[in-house]
Amino acid sequence: MASRKSNEERLLEIDKRIGQLTAQQKKIAKLTKDRERKARTRRLIEKGALAEKYFKAADTSPEDFEELLQRLVAVKQVESIIRSTDTKKEGVTE
Repeated sequence: MASRKSNEERLLEIDKRIGQLTAQQKKIAKLTKDRERKARTRRLIEKGALAEKYFKAADTSPEDFEELLQRLVAVKQVESIIRSTDTKKEGVTE
């Protein structure tokens, strides 16, 4: 005859399973975060390389490059181009 598990044994098994599922949940969350971080890093590297290429800024210090970008963004025509690019991303046309 099969022996039945006591309520305490069943609770211990459930607690063990909860611990396993919690560990699995943390692992999945970490993998997702790592994937997002790597995608962001790749995107920053790619965009930085393009900026360096088109602004011919290989020998420019980060501070000078930031100042250049700030000055460019302050130009009305450039601001208009940036705004039109943003609205195209959102699916809105001018």
